Amino acid sequence: YCEKSRHLVWAMPIYILANLSFVAAGGYAYWRYLQFRAAKFKGAEAVHAIAWVTASIGILGVYNYFFRSDPTLWAQVAVIMIYVFGFFTIFIRYVIGLKWKHVGVGVLGFALINYLNIELHNPREMNGAVFYLPILLVLVIFSAHLHAQHKPGTLLFIQASVLFMFAVFLRMLDATVCESTGIGTLVLWLVCTSISLSFLPDVLAR
Repeated sequence: YCEKSRHLVWAMPIYILANLSFVAAGGYAYWRYLQFRAAKFKGAEAVHAIAWVTASIGILGVYNYFFRSDPTLWAQVAVIMIYVFGFFTIFIRYVIGLKWKHVGVGVLGFALINYLNIELHNPREMNGAVFYLPILLVLVIFSAHLHAQHKPGTLLFIQASVLFMFAVFLRMLDATVCESTGIGTLVLWLVCTSISLSFLPDVLAR
């Protein structure tokens, strides 16, 4: 990354400050979760699902601090995929309403798509943005489903998806912009991603 100069936690001060956006997003999501819990949703599982998504946002932020001190591709992928597959599972179970056996099939199918994407492409293509293509595809499918079903939270989910797509575009530009200006777009990638994530507990609740 453009800002990184050496293998130390504080080698990327701009990145670390930008990563506070995840902490802020997690705090906001937790505040919303407390409001959802007070609303007494039907079914404890759904409330626990929202809590899991909320906690994961903060965990991503905290982990990113330490990951950047000694980055490895699979270390980063592991944490991100825990969040991605967790949200994927929660969405098709509680929003789409599939039975658990069908959820299992869906998760395996999504895992296969991600595996093939990594096998068929260099994970560092497009400055690592190629890794997020299956996720973007799923966001489009989920948005289409919500729109077709006229479900509450559709517009918010579409906004979050578009913002994340823009964030992936910023990540793709990071190396190119860095060569020209000395300052990449990684910080904007982080901020846009964290804002997008902060929308998701609201989408699930609605």
